[in-house]
Amino acid sequence: MLNRTAPFVGLSSEFWAIIGSATAIGALVLTVSGWHRGDIQGLRAEMGGVEASLSGEIRAVDAKLSAEIRAVDAKLSGEIQAVDAKLSSKIDKLEEGQARIDARLGVVESHVLGVSGLDG
Repeated sequence: MLNRTAPFVGLSSEFWAIIGSATAIGALVLTVSGWHRGDIQGLRAEMGGVEASLSGEIRAVDAKLSAEIRAVDAKLSGEIQAVDAKLSSKIDKLEEGQARIDARLGVVESHVLGVSGLDG
């Protein structure tokens, strides 16, 4: 029968202390690594929650701004139409006045030409 512990018999206590320390350090690293993984997973979950919350808030703000923009657009459109109607009315009145002036000038011109004898 083979003695399986034979290769380890001559090893010093310092060696076993180093192996024990390395094992303890390895276990600590694995534990800390597990904590970090847990922290990272927790942070990821928290970020997902924050992202969802912000996404909802962004959609709400976007909807509110879109509604306000539509309201302002409708108001300005109505005001522009009102100003356009007023300007069109004033332009029509000016054109009517210009036509009356042209008609009077035509009468005056023919009278002046008739009086002066230059009407042909």
